[in-house]
Amino acid sequence: MTQTSLFALIFMRGEENYRGADWIYPRCITYTMKFMNMLVDKHALRCTPIGWSHLYDQT
Repeated sequence: MTQTSLFALIFMRGEENYRGADWIYPRCITYTMKFMNMLVDKHALRCTPIGWSHLYDQT
């Protein structure tokens, strides 16, 4: 990636973060926005949530 690259991510926003390591498809796991912001800060990225309509109300 370069300084002008765009990285798009969809995740299920929830009240707690998934702590496992297993693939659990077709179930859904969740992460908090606080956790996602921590990852963004850790990797010197910028996060801009956008409205995106999805069947499972993903963020």
